[in-house]
Order: sequence, then C-alpha cells, then structure tokens
Amino acid sequence: QVALTLMFAMYLMISNTSSLGMAIICMINSTAHSSRIDSSLILQLKPSEVRCNPCRTVLGLIPDAPFQLKKRLIVMSTRYESCPIHSRRDSLPLHSLLGTLDWEPTKQSSLFSANYYGALLTVFVSGILADRFGPKRILLVTFTISTILTFTSPFLAQFNYWAYFIGRFIIGMGNGFLIPSINSLGGWWFPTTEKSSMAALYTSGVQIAAGTSSLIGSRLCEVEFMGGWPLIFYLFGSMGVIFLLCFYIAVSDHPSDSRWLSKDELIFLESSHHEKERKRVRISSIPWKSIFTSPAVYACIFCNFTFSFASSISLNFLPSYFKEELSLHLSSNGLYTMVPFLAQLVFKNIFAYSADYFKRSGRLTPTQTVKTFQAFSSFGTCISFLGLALLPSCDRPWIALVCGFLFGFSYSGGICGFFTCMMTVAPAYSGTITSLSMVFGQLGNALAPTSVSFVSLMEWPHKWQIILVFGAALQLISGVVFLVAASG
Repeated sequence: QVALTLMFAMYLMISNTSSLGMAIICMINSTAHSSRIDSSLILQLKPSEVRCNPCRTVLGLIPDAPFQLKKRLIVMSTRYESCPIHSRRDSLPLHSLLGTLDWEPTKQSSLFSANYYGALLTVFVSGILADRFGPKRILLVTFTISTILTFTSPFLAQFNYWAYFIGRFIIGMGNGFLIPSINSLGGWWFPTTEKSSMAALYTSGVQIAAGTSSLIGSRLCEVEFMGGWPLIFYLFGSMGVIFLLCFYIAVSDHPSDSRWLSKDELIFLESSHHEKERKRVRISSIPWKSIFTSPAVYACIFCNFTFSFASSISLNFLPSYFKEELSLHLSSNGLYTMVPFLAQLVFKNIFAYSADYFKRSGRLTPTQTVKTFQAFSSFGTCISFLGLALLPSCDRPWIALVCGFLFGFSYSGGICGFFTCMMTVAPAYSGTITSLSMVFGQLGNALAPTSVSFVSLMEWPHKWQIILVFGAALQLISGVVFLVAASG
C-alpha cells in the first residue's frame, strides 16, 4: 500500500506539470502570433501573385526585405512546405485555436521553466530534511499548497501572466521535495533485493500521468463548458484532495511507526536495513567527502541530468511537436502523446522484475545489472530521438508513433539503471544523494524549455529537429559515462 500511495504522489506531480503541455494548446490564441507578420504582407498582394506558398511569394517579391523578416519568412515557408498552413488550422476545433490568452511563444516556454526553476530552489535541501526529520510532514505541506494552486490556476492565468508564472514556480518548489522524500521513504520501506521492482511500481505514476493527462486534456479541451481547458486543472486539483487523505492514513516515515504492518513484516524490514542506521542518520553528519569523491554518484548525477532533459521534452513538448510538425488533430495528438508513456508503464515493471531476478539468482551482480540496463536505456533513447527528428512527416505520421513507442521502451531501463543506483549506493543517505542528483536533474528539466524558447526566438528552420538531435547527443554521452563510472 505504501508503493501504491507513492505512485499516486508521482501521478499528481507529473499531472500538475504535464497537463499544461496539452492545456496550453487550448489556452492560447494560436492565430495571434503566427499570422501577424505573414497576414499583413500577404494581404497586400494581388490574388494572381500568391502562389502555393504565400511566404515564399512574399520573400520573392521583396528581395531587399530586412534580414529578420527574411529569416522569419524562410522559417514559415519551411513549415508551410512540410505541413501546409491551412491543414494545420483545420485540424483543430475553432474554440481551441481562438483561446482567450495572448502569450508570446517565449512566454509559453517560460511557464514550463518556472516549474523546474522552482524545484531547483528546494530540491537539494529537501532530501537532507527528509533524512533528518522524516518525509511525511514535508510531503503533506507541499501537496496541500500544490493542490490549492492547481485549483486556482485558471483564475491566475486569466488574471495575469506573471501571477500564473509565480503559481507555477511555487508548485515547482513543492515538486522539488517529492522525489528525494519518496526515495527517503523507499530506502526504509523496501529491501535491497526489491528496490528496482518497488521503484518501478511507484514511479509508474509518472507514465500513467503523462499518458492519461494528455489524453484527458485533449478531450476536455474540446468541451465548450467553462472554456474546456480550466476543467483540466479542476480535475487534478480534486485528485490532490483525495491523495492527501490517502497519504495521511496509509504512510508513515518508518516501518516501525506503521499501524498496518504485521510483526513479521516489521522484523523482516528492520533486519534488511539495520535499525541502527536510522538513528545514526539523525545524529551524525552527512559524509560529504565520501559522496563527492564517489564516481558512482557523479554517474548518477549526469544520467539524471540527461534523462530529465528527455523527460521534460516528452512531457511538455510532444503535443506541440505533433501539432506543429505533423498537423495532428487534438484527439490524435493525445493518443500519440500517450503511447511513449504507456510503453514505459509496461516495460519498466518488466525490466524491474527482471533486474531483481538477475540479482537474486546471482546471474548478475548489482553493478552489472545497473550498467546493463542503463546502457540499453541511454543508447535506445538516443536512437529514438534521432528517429523522431529525421523520419516522421505529415504524410507518414505513423513513424512518430513507432519512434515514440521505442522511446518509451528504451527509456524504461533507466529505473533499473541510474535510479536504482541512487538508492543502493548508500541507503541511509539515499534522500541526500537523490537530492544532490535531482539538483542537476532539475537543471536538465529547465534546459529543455529554455532550449525550445531559444530556438524559437532565433527562428531557426527545423526547430524540433535541432532540439531532438541535441537530446540524442546527451543520451549517448550519458550512456558512456555510466558504463565507465557507475556501481550498484
């Protein structure tokens, strides 16, 4: 029941983050910025002058146009030739195109960054606090604040952009406490031989949220009641209230504090971890020298950074990628976005049970296990990103579906790789090590929307190809680093 409750916690954290990825398509008036430059120029042309590509036409008629205008027209021309503008607009319901909010693309990307920068502010101290004082109270407070802000998100967004930005930042601060606190709980509640399985189970909340929130969001966006998209936030806010009740009743900081465990179960868990370690972590200093001189810790840190970048791209920007590059309808967009996370949900649990079996049977050592699964995950994710960047098109959108499935399949191995490594390097300090790793994980999360915003601001052609190839390079490097430096 502890693992299931923690899975619910992960579900809510990701839902509060990824729901904006789909909601923002319906919140924003998507014609407000895409048409300002081209419409003012194209409308000055005679009908006979407008060929199949209006942006290319304007570019040809004004060869001495300013450099920035030429660059903008080239970008728009490239997108038009890949997926014609009329098909992209016809693929969405009218009320989702004409959202009530007029935010520039850079402001939209900044909303995703706000969440991650907020988490960056708290993620390091959260694990230390969890190891020293217990994670339950911390999580109760952070989820209460997050639930309130989720309920008020529609009001804040319509009231003022910066009010909503601050709300996202505060939710991010709360998210910074989640994974280190959960790993602190997991360090005591799950024996070493079951850590991969339990980690896969409770982190399944990430994939369930990422998959279902996009599908639910796409359906609610098409509802005209209350504008559609506010219903997304009201739904997940209501789930937050249910979680707080379940978490308060079912979870305690340590097995010895639980009212639900039998005596035999308590003896088994305490013998697995040694009760004296629990007391020592509360009165002794954290071994910073050993932590900062451990190659395995650095390997976990770098993998967390690169995998967080990949996770942020898939959670927040897949709907925009499918909309801009493949002209997918909202319902198809939700389905395509869901596939990678469903693949993760299935295979991460299969891989986790396989990893624990290999360790229990002695076929692989813990170090061999984490290296094998992490290498598969890093290199497989690299190949999937390259496939998404280079192969799909408007005429062949199904290739993106295949690449998305392969991404979810390969990404799943990371749970048995670097994520398990974080909990097994030093179980008594798992919260602290996770916090240290998550600092760089949040930097990776923040780098994704920053990269999207930068490429959008520069108006480079083939925006998504640039971002996905960059992500593939990060995965390739992290796989090599983990093979060299990690231990289980």
